[in-house]
Amino acid sequence: MTFTASIDLAAWHEHLRRAVAAEPGVVPVLKGDGYGLGLDLVAAATADLAADSVARGAFRGLDTVAAGTPAEAALVAAVFPGDVLVLEACHDLRTPSGADDVRHRVVRTVATGPALEAALGALAAGHALDPFVIEVEAGMHRQGVPAARALSALERLRALGDDRAGRSATCRGLALHLPLRGGLASARTIALAVARQAPGTTLWVSHLGAAGVQALVRAAPQLRIRERVGSRLWLGAPGAVSVTGTVLDVRRVPLGARIGYSRRPTASRTLILVSGGTVHGVGLRAPTPSPRGRAVAAAEALAALVGLWRSPFTLDGRRLAFADTPHMQVSVLALPRGARVPRVGERLPCRVRMTTARFDAVTAQGAQSGGLSVSVSTAACRTATAPNGQGYVRPAAQASSWSA
Repeated sequence: MTFTASIDLAAWHEHLRRAVAAEPGVVPVLKGDGYGLGLDLVAAATADLAADSVARGAFRGLDTVAAGTPAEAALVAAVFPGDVLVLEACHDLRTPSGADDVRHRVVRTVATGPALEAALGALAAGHALDPFVIEVEAGMHRQGVPAARALSALERLRALGDDRAGRSATCRGLALHLPLRGGLASARTIALAVARQAPGTTLWVSHLGAAGVQALVRAAPQLRIRERVGSRLWLGAPGAVSVTGTVLDVRRVPLGARIGYSRRPTASRTLILVSGGTVHGVGLRAPTPSPRGRAVAAAEALAALVGLWRSPFTLDGRRLAFADTPHMQVSVLALPRGARVPRVGERLPCRVRMTTARFDAVTAQGAQSGGLSVSVSTAACRTATAPNGQGYVRPAAQASSWSA
């Protein structure tokens, strides 16, 4: 019983190289479950990308990654040799960020007025702090201090003897968490203010894309712009990552039989039991505030009322309907009249939201190109490449171990 994500190594690695080469200074984001692929896998891939960039001289600036939480940062820092920016806000920089051997590489985020004042006060008193960035409120209204307050903090840092606050060992610059769309205008306004008052500052941004970053660089060439990139990097290669569920059984039932937990009368005589249920993210939906998202949700809800709840599984390119509400680990699908009956053990393609999916296994197949091997070996993240160099498997139940 396996619900599996499979990676085409050659296509994936080529996409990663192109994405990094197209945007010097890009900061890969490694958080959560690694965008469905596993935090250990994307951490290892980033470490190999960094090593490859040095060896080939092809890329610039792959010296920093971002993690969501301090715990994730600790795992990533054990694999990636550069700095790790923690996106979660820190309320007291005087507390240690982790083990002494990586503390100098873990950059934390200060996003509230009290935390910022405490940090400035500690520095004024002569205390050493872990490196940090100041997050500026940029339209998301989740966290961040006003731009004026952040600029005042940079002035106070200069008064403490640091005339390059954006590049110092302690304050690494200002961070902007921008919305998925329409964030460039807000970023430009803030960048111009920072450029006038604190030239040389590093500005960490998100969700702009290579074209947006270039526009920001042209608007404020006095700043160093670095974009944090997550799903666009790891999941941005069409066809490189595919998801399948395994056919566990095919059953014949009387027409109209009440089945499963829902006790819904079935309109199909043939039912397919396939791996992949709610625990894997099948049948679950993230909030969709856009008009199109609401329309899709309404249409699917209406279809469900008449017993036509479409599943994310397909057979021979045809999307199948759920015969019953998804179970925790399996789904029951209705085979349409005239469709081919799949065999037990066959894999059915499945479209799921990778950031909310959980897989029984993540496999990688295909010839590796250009030397990237994802073969980092540490106590926190161990990977193994198959003897023929053709692929590897990560059992999700043992996220820190790999087997060929």
